[in-house]
Amino acid sequence: MISSYKRSFTILAALLMAFIANLNAWETAIAGVLTTPPAQSPDGHVFSTADDRALHCLDAETGREYWNFRPGRKLKSFTVVSPDGSILILTSVNDLVSVSPGGRELWRIPFSEEPLLSPAVDPYGTIYVLTASNTILCIDRRGTKVWEKPWSSTVSMLFATHTALLVSGEGVTTVLQADGSIDTVIDDEIRNIVYREGDLFWQNRGNSWKTLNMKTHTLTPADSPLDEGILFADEQVLITYEGKIVAGRKDWFMEALEAGEDAYDPYYQKGANPGRSSGIPEIPGEAERIRQFAQRGGAPLLPLLSANPAYLNQVLKEFESVDSFQELISKSPDYDLVLQEIVSDSNVVSFDVHRERLDAYSRFRIYRILSRWGNLRSRETLMFLLTLETDPDNLALILDGLGRIGLDRDGRSMLAIQTCRSRFPHNRDLTLSAVRNASLIARYNGNKSIASMMTLFAEIQQGPMDRAVLAQIRKELGSF
Repeated sequence: MISSYKRSFTILAALLMAFIANLNAWETAIAGVLTTPPAQSPDGHVFSTADDRALHCLDAETGREYWNFRPGRKLKSFTVVSPDGSILILTSVNDLVSVSPGGRELWRIPFSEEPLLSPAVDPYGTIYVLTASNTILCIDRRGTKVWEKPWSSTVSMLFATHTALLVSGEGVTTVLQADGSIDTVIDDEIRNIVYREGDLFWQNRGNSWKTLNMKTHTLTPADSPLDEGILFADEQVLITYEGKIVAGRKDWFMEALEAGEDAYDPYYQKGANPGRSSGIPEIPGEAERIRQFAQRGGAPLLPLLSANPAYLNQVLKEFESVDSFQELISKSPDYDLVLQEIVSDSNVVSFDVHRERLDAYSRFRIYRILSRWGNLRSRETLMFLLTLETDPDNLALILDGLGRIGLDRDGRSMLAIQTCRSRFPHNRDLTLSAVRNASLIARYNGNKSIASMMTLFAEIQQGPMDRAVLAQIRKELGSF
């Protein structure tokens, strides 16, 4: 009998240990009570604020703390992770603060009162805030106010896509274009949204599911995109207890993770994990974006533009004349691919030696546009154009675009800077651009980017160096 009890106990203990191991749980002590639900970024970091006046960055698998950031005030209301890796937090005096993935303040905007909802962020990093006066405010990823629009009715949800902002409440959903103008009004209200495989699934207040066509903004009845048993979280995805964050519980987030990549991919609009509230898929890679662009069909642009130089000048003037990124993507959401096609088509990439070439000044204008309006979607375009360009002055402009984008999770932007500089080690302007933009990327991403920047600076200082370059290096080092 005793041996039977022992055997049962051993089996039970083994099952319990296996269950615990499968949970892969951890807990990390935070100095104080958590003040906002934790948010998780796509690259495996967890962010949470506590009443120690700090934003904490933790590893999602181990709970290890990478860094903490203190804005000088207590934090409240929300923690939102943008697609560009930055984290949005709100202080007790209603300052909206953007923090880089490396834990440095990017900018802050003061509000007179607390926003009514957590901010919505689109794939470009553009932020939409519903202020206490029921005004929708558009802020670009650099912290510049672009437009504001008073709203006459109650808003229950803001949801941003790469082409529109959905404003839902009181039984209807209004679709705003990127520049703030009204596109259409849909006679239905959003309860939850799931973005999967390029489709936007919409659950209304009556719990019916529909798909939203992002071009025509029409709704079509659909089955639920969620696997059985995967539910929206009622309060928060990661469990908090006595000032600790505990990960690995069997909630819908972990169920989706275990169900595979397809189930894990959807971003949930509601459920108090604001970092996954923007419904944004990962930015397509270069090959996928080029494939999508090629599906448009039609003749190559350059021969048409070369036959009519005035038309090419008109196209470039339209892009040069815009005052905000939102105005630019209203003209062409894929403006960077249009410019990429013009430049790449101007190179002899086949044995057709009679292929048209683009004049040097037009190339310069294109790079200048991309350097000014570089965004998450145009990073692959800039990387591609680096492989085509041989003029160091134009390369410096392309590097400026990468520096303004900032986000460099895979280290390719920093590698591109090092490679370009090594091609023309004695060109002062390109070296200055490399120093300046390596510093921007290092401040934005932290960790390995800082080490890469220091390696680059050391390599530059090993050879003969212009005084302006030395002064720039000292200035950048002094900013850390």
